Amino acid sequence: MDDAVDISKSLKEGTMRVENKEFKNGTYTGDWVDGEPHGKGKYTLSDSDVYEGEWVEGKEHGKGKYTWSDGRVYEGDCVDDMAHGKGKMTWPDGAYYEGDWLNRRRHGRGKTTLFDDGRLYEGDFVEGKVGGKGRMTYANGDFYEGDFVGGMIRGEGRMTYSNGDVYEGSWVEGSRRKGKMIYADGTVIEGNWSKFHPKIHRFHPN
Repeated sequence: MDDAVDISKSLKEGTMRVENKEFKNGTYTGDWVDGEPHGKGKYTLSDSDVYEGEWVEGKEHGKGKYTWSDGRVYEGDCVDDMAHGKGKMTWPDGAYYEGDWLNRRRHGRGKTTLFDDGRLYEGDFVEGKVGGKGRMTYANGDFYEGDFVGGMIRGEGRMTYSNGDVYEGSWVEGSRRKGKMIYADGTVIEGNWSKFHPKIHRFHPN
């Protein structure tokens, strides 16, 4: 992302320092040029949200930290008052997303623990959702590497189970469809799979 700026190179002449100056829906303390924030400063909104960081011509732009009154925190790149570039969002329960942002949305490469069951995902995001190539690690030690679409396992991929079993093949909405299961004892089952049972094409005991 190329939109982050070096504030030191963009400061105008006539910069002044203000304290608790009324600005939009709150108060601002920091560098002030031509009637608006420009440089570095802290903006406290009336709802107790706080942005502290770099500004360009009245907009949050550059490196900054935004803290919501509900405990969420974003720290990273901002462009035109939006998370955009590289940054990390942390939730009060400890969950986080760290990686690329595009116009306030998770988009690009990143990793997140934003799940209710302890999963960790590392890989591609598209418009705020898991999508593309990635790796999902489950709380029980299982992990999947492969394709995701719209937040779900879909396409080609490999699931390695904590007991040593491995499935390689196609997936639809998180369920195995056509592929090969290699069991820890060496048994191989290959073929089309329903949600619960494979339609066995070949069985190769080891």
